[in-house]
Amino acid sequence: MRHILVIEDDEDLQELIKEILVNQNYQVTSARNGEEGLALAISLQPDLILSDIRMPGISGYQVLEQIRHHEKLRNTPVIFISGLTDREHLRLGMNRGADDYLPKGFTKEQLLNSVQARLQRLTSQEQEQLNQQNEFARRLALAIPHELRTPLFGISSLSSLLLDGYQTLSREQIFEYVKDIQASGDRLSALIQNYVDYAEFYLYQPRLQAEVDRREITQLNIDLLQNLGGHIAKKYDRLADLQINEVISTGLLISPTRLYKVLYELIDNGFKFSKPGQMVQLDAWQDRESTVIRISDQGRGLTPAQISKIGAFQQFERHRYEQQGMGLGLTISKSLLEIFGGSLQIKSVPGQFTHVLCSLKSPLYKS
Repeated sequence: MRHILVIEDDEDLQELIKEILVNQNYQVTSARNGEEGLALAISLQPDLILSDIRMPGISGYQVLEQIRHHEKLRNTPVIFISGLTDREHLRLGMNRGADDYLPKGFTKEQLLNSVQARLQRLTSQEQEQLNQQNEFARRLALAIPHELRTPLFGISSLSSLLLDGYQTLSREQIFEYVKDIQASGDRLSALIQNYVDYAEFYLYQPRLQAEVDRREITQLNIDLLQNLGGHIAKKYDRLADLQINEVISTGLLISPTRLYKVLYELIDNGFKFSKPGQMVQLDAWQDRESTVIRISDQGRGLTPAQISKIGAFQQFERHRYEQQGMGLGLTISKSLLEIFGGSLQIKSVPGQFTHVLCSLKSPLYKS
């Protein structure tokens, strides 16, 4: 049963609306003013809100503003009811995020049609989210077992060798075994973190939107790319293959942890999918309203068809290449950039090069 909150200071109109909706098998809660209505909305989290605009205390506009900034209510449909029928007030309500507008004097059919239309749309959104969750679970079930088993096998087998032969192994052999165990543990940790990150992007968009609304600024400069690129290159024992070209110094509208995540995944892919002796290059420049960060490698590359199919748990030519990870790096980076108003573009020629271009806006271009 759908739950509807009615915020209306006119008791007669409130009772009329409640009677019409209850007769249609809706659960209805009513409030006499904006303060009470907002408190009930936060505590009850109704499926739809009907609200007057002019009320004692806070107005319907103010109620709507608070709802749209509340993590658990921001997508709740809101229908305004008001005697303010001129176009200016209608446009004002819609611009502030109202879903519909009923002038006082509406008929029973108009009320029910508006409510049913908004709830049908809500049902479609909920079904789409359920479909996404089911698809996420399906892809996860196919990808997780193999990807987690590989580093776990390395940890288990090397630990067994150490336990069985620690009295006869040389210090050098023990050191190599421990180093390989640590590498497998790091790989397992990265896999789990990417899964957690992907689940967050896939299922908790409102939480991320609240982070975007804070509009944090992160400074991009050559030191950031040198430190991060050097850390990753060292992990692959390929410091000589890292080349950092000209890098603009500027602020970017993204939090430091999110920018670090994007760049880490993309630079790591550059080394992962190229061979020792093949350069991984980093540079950044201003392009109109955005800053572009480019990560280039000379590895095996991707075809246009492969680029179009990039997604979570998607890996290419696994029968020819040993690949680590669940195919989440590009998907996570692309999702993060888009959430923060940026974009990701890939240009590649198989066997020659891959350019990954990340675009993000600077504070100068908030628009």
